[in-house]
Amino acid sequence: MFLRGQHAERRRGVVIILALLGLILMTSLVLFTLNLGTQVDRRVEAQTAADAAAQGAATWTARSMNQVAMNNIDMAQSIALINVLDAMPQAVANVYNEAKAFRDRLEQQLQTGLGGGPGALNGPVTEQYQLLLDQLEETYQQAKPPYDMFVNIDTDAITHYNRDGALWKKMRAEDELNQALVEGLRLRMIEGGIEAGQAAIAQRDGDEDNAVVILPVDAPLPIERGKFNDFRRPTVNGLLPDTLADDVAHRGPFDTVFGWRHLSSETTGGEYTPGDSSGSGTGQPTSPIGRRAIDSGGTVTGGSTIVNRYSVYGPRDDYLDRVRSFNTAYMPLTRLYNWVHDISEIKLNKLWPNATRYYNDTHNVDWITDYEQAKQIAYAWKATHHLPRVLQTAFFVVEIKSKFKDGEAGFGTPGSFTPVLGTPRIAFYAPFNGPQAHGYSYRPDRYPDDPDMTRGVGGWGDPDTWTGLQRLASYVWMEEWVDPAVLWDLSVGIPPETDSAGQSVPHTVYHYDYYIFAGANTAWGETPSNPFDGFDPNSPTAPAPMDFTPGSLAYDDPAQRWRYLHFLAAVRASDDVPGWPSRFSGGRPAVGLYAVAQAKVFNNHSWDLWTPMWRAQLTLVRGPDNQPDLAAWASAASGSPPPGISARDIADLVTYLQNVSPLAPVMLSH
Repeated sequence: MFLRGQHAERRRGVVIILALLGLILMTSLVLFTLNLGTQVDRRVEAQTAADAAAQGAATWTARSMNQVAMNNIDMAQSIALINVLDAMPQAVANVYNEAKAFRDRLEQQLQTGLGGGPGALNGPVTEQYQLLLDQLEETYQQAKPPYDMFVNIDTDAITHYNRDGALWKKMRAEDELNQALVEGLRLRMIEGGIEAGQAAIAQRDGDEDNAVVILPVDAPLPIERGKFNDFRRPTVNGLLPDTLADDVAHRGPFDTVFGWRHLSSETTGGEYTPGDSSGSGTGQPTSPIGRRAIDSGGTVTGGSTIVNRYSVYGPRDDYLDRVRSFNTAYMPLTRLYNWVHDISEIKLNKLWPNATRYYNDTHNVDWITDYEQAKQIAYAWKATHHLPRVLQTAFFVVEIKSKFKDGEAGFGTPGSFTPVLGTPRIAFYAPFNGPQAHGYSYRPDRYPDDPDMTRGVGGWGDPDTWTGLQRLASYVWMEEWVDPAVLWDLSVGIPPETDSAGQSVPHTVYHYDYYIFAGANTAWGETPSNPFDGFDPNSPTAPAPMDFTPGSLAYDDPAQRWRYLHFLAAVRASDDVPGWPSRFSGGRPAVGLYAVAQAKVFNNHSWDLWTPMWRAQLTLVRGPDNQPDLAAWASAASGSPPPGISARDIADLVTYLQNVSPLAPVMLSH
């Protein structure tokens, strides 16, 4: 019994030893798991930081390029606005003076009376002219507020170079900002990437050795400052400067972003619906300002419309379109758009000769509403070529068409006659320019073979010399003509008719066109002010756009894109662990945990610094041949360190990249 007790006592404590061994093993497993989890968390954290750093660097680059592009666009818009805004005071004054002169002249004529003409039509003709007078009164009231406004605005302080106008100050500031953006782009890109990466790394005690490295292959970007005249094509035509433009990759912002396009289309198929009237239109008035009725024979509905081409326009036409829209919506009887168009083109040609189709001459409106006085001015100009001269002659026009001829039974009965187009009009006469309702002013420079109008008397139109017209009263004329081939015209009571063979039967429609002298637009030597007076577009200090150096950064060259628009971010994080750190740090080519990420900057709209659609995006780590290649990045990193990054951090990164580059095809292809 004693021996057995001794043996039992010797075995006492074995379980404790086994338990301790198990506890040690379990503790090791727990520590290993904790260490492994810490390592995984830190590796994920490092990769997140690398992604943030790469995206941050690329985003700062894209933003800077977009800012440069927006400044380029805004400078082009400012140049266009200088011309259009500087034209507004004179254009608005012309509109106001025209409306007032025409209103007063027509009111005076209606008080005097029309006299003569087909008796049955005198009443309707007078009613039409009274309607025009009411419209002119409304037009005068519409023109007065903008006239008063521009009288009290010092537009020159905004638009004129020699007044250091606000628009010129703005362009200089944008030009200086562009130069600063390009000059500081590399440093801003690196700092932005580092800040984004560091913000994604949790700072712990003992993690002072964390590092973020941003690596562009080459810097700075190949961007150069152009010259002021590079703004010409973007401003006038909406196209990029000649050194950049093409129809594939360099279409510019006005086409690809703004969509400023004039479309051309063709329509096929559809269903024809007859209208109120139709005719061959063989009859023609002899008056140079007369016109036959618009044929409203019908319309085509349905079918397929295909846009087959388009042309692009720029800021100048955009501003003019806004004026046109305002003119149409709020001042329809005025020539506001025409005046702004003409005057702004004169000013633009002061900056860039022949930038537009015409003009180099215009005038402030001075309407002579006395017929005899205007006639004397016109013929004095012809004899002496000394100012003043008549540029246009304006007429109030009412055109009446009738089923019956004057003197026939039924002439003047209701339903047998109607005003053409339902409204009276104002026609402007100038030789070679043709009649236009609310049309352009006369421009002698359009006819270089006869700049002084030696073939005529300028813009003077005298109905006393026109064939086929008869004077009814002082400054009132009437022309009677027929259109013998009208197939139907429901507005005057002529329905469609066919003969026994099923052929349409033509009918005769009688026209009575009335013209009242409205006034002669005279020039006394005044020309528009020049907002570019004193400005030298060839001066090196003149505002200029920034863009890529031609041939330096092609959209279809992967090596050039990688060189300038791809960025590698590397993050080094601490690999310290709570226990047994040697098992987690030994055998690495560089101290710490490393993670790399690559981002690119691209523009899918137009490859230029005019189109603010540059974007940043993370991408697979690639080399210049668009294949996984850390060795290429290691080679790129071997030069002098970028600003703000230490030589030691660069050296560690190069060591890491060189050692893991054989694994790149596997590591970086998932």
